[in-house]
Amino acid sequence: MSYITRADVENEWGVVNIAKWSRMDNEDAQAHEARVTAAMNWADDYIDNRFRGSRYILPFSTTAGTLHQVKSWSARLAGWKLYRHRGLRDTDETADKLQQAREDVESEMNLV
Repeated sequence: MSYITRADVENEWGVVNIAKWSRMDNEDAQAHEARVTAAMNWADDYIDNRFRGSRYILPFSTTAGTLHQVKSWSARLAGWKLYRHRGLRDTDETADKLQQAREDVESEMNLV
């Protein structure tokens, strides 16, 4: 079961950003579908693996409150994953923002 759709990731980070971050080169303006899908799958798997062996039943249920939080985590992680694979250094404002988003997700998961 996938927690997110591409639209969820694009709503979190913007259509243009997801298209740009999904490409390894800058020649095409369209998003690289396979890379977006791979990032989404990675994010969902990361969340499930993070909570495997805990008191929670996986995959998480699709109840409104639970799904909203999990979707938020997954969308933020997928965007971070796409950006990270472009090989950019974490020394600029955008990279810092994405790294902070990743750290925020980790902090929120620790509270659960």
